[in-house]
Amino acid sequence: MDLLIFILPPERGLKTLSSAVEKDIKNVWFQPGAESREIEEVCIENKLNYSIGRCIMVISDEEVRDFIK
Repeated sequence: MDLLIFILPPERGLKTLSSAVEKDIKNVWFQPGAESREIEEVCIENKLNYSIGRCIMVISDEEVRDFIK
């Protein structure tokens, strides 16, 4: 899996993020409303490539590809 996109409430997203870390998923994207300070801390602690608060539906495919690299 190249990218995991979160559109869950932060409480549920935090649990899913823990599973993603266990599965060695490195690229995670949190849609607006799916982010929290705790989530960002987990991303930083685990050296994940992450985006918070940007809607993936309104950015270009090229930006998404660049993010995953």
